[in-house]
Amino acid sequence: MEIERAVGDHLGWEAGPSSPGFQHNLQSQSPDPGANLASQENLSEVVAALEDALKLRLNTVHSGEGGDQISRELKQGGENFLSMLNQLGVQCFKEGDFESAQSHLSKAAFYTTDKFRNILFPSDMTRLKLRAATFNNFGCMDKRQGKLARALKHLRKAQKLEENLGLQ
Repeated sequence: MEIERAVGDHLGWEAGPSSPGFQHNLQSQSPDPGANLASQENLSEVVAALEDALKLRLNTVHSGEGGDQISRELKQGGENFLSMLNQLGVQCFKEGDFESAQSHLSKAAFYTTDKFRNILFPSDMTRLKLRAATFNNFGCMDKRQGKLARALKHLRKAQKLEENLGLQ
């Protein structure tokens, strides 16, 4: 329950991620996604709790229940969730925990695929910006490990996404 409360406080949910309300309050958001959670001792647990809540809502949408309200809530929370996964991935590889970093960044790459285009993001541009950031982070992690060819591959993929979005 403590983890749910921390996630709920960060995202502005009224009673945490398992609540039926899943109310999102944009005014409570920090300009740096995950900044309020950075001091949490168990950031990985917070992200895991958020992912569990996300999966529950996805199942609800896919079963045809919940309707437009849950769909809107998913789009509001998706960007924050992906930003936190990226932040945690970067934090892990900076600390030398490449296995955990790989796991978090792989999840971020998965959730930014076309499959989630109209589900987790308010716009495709938002999804693709986060996808580009994820591949950039993969590239930085690979470089830190001395895997230069793989780093270049990931960084080129990020660059291509950004160019297609007109960001470069």
